Amino acid sequence: MSKSWQEWTAENLGRNCDPVGVVQVLMKNNFPMQAIQEMMGSHFPSDSPIVAPYPPKPTATPRVIEESRLRGKRASIAAMQASLRSLRTRPLRVECVSAMSPEDFVQDFYSANRPVLLSGMMSDWSAPQKWTPDYLKATCGTEIVEIMAARDTNALYEIDDVPHREQVSFAQFVDMVNAGGRTNDYYLTARNSFFLRPGTQPLRNDFTVFSDFLKPGTDQGVFFWYGPAGTITPLHHDETNIFMAQVTGRKRIILVPSNEVDLVYNHRGVYSQVDAGNPDYARFPKYADASIHEVELGPGEVLFLPVGWWHYVQALDVSITITFNNFKFQNEYRWQHPAA
Repeated sequence: MSKSWQEWTAENLGRNCDPVGVVQVLMKNNFPMQAIQEMMGSHFPSDSPIVAPYPPKPTATPRVIEESRLRGKRASIAAMQASLRSLRTRPLRVECVSAMSPEDFVQDFYSANRPVLLSGMMSDWSAPQKWTPDYLKATCGTEIVEIMAARDTNALYEIDDVPHREQVSFAQFVDMVNAGGRTNDYYLTARNSFFLRPGTQPLRNDFTVFSDFLKPGTDQGVFFWYGPAGTITPLHHDETNIFMAQVTGRKRIILVPSNEVDLVYNHRGVYSQVDAGNPDYARFPKYADASIHEVELGPGEVLFLPVGWWHYVQALDVSITITFNNFKFQNEYRWQHPAA
């Protein structure tokens, strides 16, 4: 409402003019009823039939006002963080340490939901030296294993996994990996329960569980990943904390913090719509504001992948990875996910 109309309203109310008549004049001049209510204050004729279609706006309670203010503050913080992220021109680095006590690990990384790259933890493993194609075939080549196959036929191969499950001998798969060149068409992943198959147990003698951090004596929570250069696990998050131990080959890993779920276009379950290896910023503009961390995981290195952190994994070479989620520390959480 303009100053002149404010003065007109105050003058007429001060002269004890009919409040209903004041409302009618203001309505004829296209002022919204809420503005008329605020201007007339206690003089507003709320009991008049002329204003009956416009009930007074409910007065916000102190709790509602406080919640609104907090939402505004959170929006301010998010905008500030996005502005700061826009200054960054290269990925963030994940801290690398050579040794750490379980207590320091829990305090500095596990409880803080922070990734860390650990070196030296696999020094007593024989697997990195022994797991050649010939050794793998000689040790458990006759075992029938389940792989994910024909992934090139379906862009949603990770979500729609059932049609891609295929049974082959492990020796056959070893030959596929080493003769097929760079491809994402087939992969032996964690969901295929490799170490729960009796014929694969000899390979368990070639590595040990990190007993200071993990529960020993069980293959539950121990997973095997094996595939050619070029395999891709699309951007997603896990529901537990994970150790990712690289046995052979290298992997490129892109990470996004768990609290940036609004930037990764989480559309179903734990999956993102963004192709983190080649982001389409026109389609997914908010992803440009994500705090991208990038790691090249090499043989003998262990990545701590915090629960809820989004990650995209691409094999740069023929690659074998062992992952663990059987931590001694709290590692069960309640989740709610988008359904579709």
